[in-house]
Amino acid sequence: MNFIIALLLSLLPQIDEEIPEGAFTYPGLHPREIIVLDPDRSPLLKQGYFQLKSQLHLEWTEKKVLQSVLTFVKTTLFNPDTCSERKTVQLIHELYPDEFQPEIPLETFIEEKTGVCRHIALATTYYLHELAKDGWLEGTAYLIRDEIPLGRHAWTLFLSNESAWHLDAYWGLLEDGKTEEGYKKLSRFYGVETMKRQAQRWTDGD
Repeated sequence: MNFIIALLLSLLPQIDEEIPEGAFTYPGLHPREIIVLDPDRSPLLKQGYFQLKSQLHLEWTEKKVLQSVLTFVKTTLFNPDTCSERKTVQLIHELYPDEFQPEIPLETFIEEKTGVCRHIALATTYYLHELAKDGWLEGTAYLIRDEIPLGRHAWTLFLSNESAWHLDAYWGLLEDGKTEEGYKKLSRFYGVETMKRQAQRWTDGD
C-alpha cells in the first residue's frame, strides 16, 4: 500500500509558480519535505476556504479582499505563536524520523497550525487561486520563491490589471509593487535585486 501511495505521489505535477488544478506537490526551498496539496483530501483547507469566503463582501475593494485573505491565513488557518522553523522541523522529525525528504500533506501543518513561509505562502496562493476562480478577484496568483538578503523565502504575488500585490502572510506584508511607495517598501523587505527580478514578471506583459 505504501508503495502504491508513493507511486501516485510521484505522478502528481510539481508546482512551478501557478497553482495547477487537482493535487500537486511542492518541493519547497530546502530538502526538508515535499509538501502535498490535494484539495479532495484536505478537509481543513476546504473548511478554511468556506469560512474565509463567508467573511468577504462583494462591495469590498481588491485590497480589502487580499488583506482579509492574508489575515485569515496568518491568524486563523495557522497560529503565529507556533509558526517557527524550530517547531516545523521538530514536527517533521517527529512524524518522519527516518526519511530525508518525506512527502507531507499541507493539511498536516494546518492541523498543527504550524509552518513557515513555504507552507503559509502555499495556502495563501491556493486561496487566491480559488477566489479568482469563484469570481471574487480578477487576476492570477503566483507562488514566489526567491533569494532575499536573509536567505531563501516564499510569498505570494497576485497580479491583476492595475496592481502587483505581494502578500506575505508569514511577515504580515501586503504591498502593491506597481506603486512607488509599495515598491520601495518591498525592496526594504526583500532586497533591491530581488524586486528587480520580481518586477520583470509584470513588465514583460506590458
